[in-house]
Amino acid sequence: KEEGLEEGLMRGRQEGLDEGLDEGAKMMGSLMSILYSFGKIDDATRAVEDKEFREKLYKEYGITGSVEKTS
Repeated sequence: KEEGLEEGLMRGRQEGLDEGLDEGAKMMGSLMSILYSFGKIDDATRAVEDKEFREKLYKEYGITGSVEKTS
């Protein structure tokens, strides 16, 4: 019983991690697309390196962390 619970917890953690990584990649992709379309190459470069700046830009451009479930 304990082994099953532990396995379920580990699987849940991995699924959460996978969803979080997917969400982050989609948000970054959206941000980069917007910045490049406006010719803001310096902002794109800074956003890759500076988390606080990136978060500011997410808010400024209305990019949220909602990811649709695929399963």
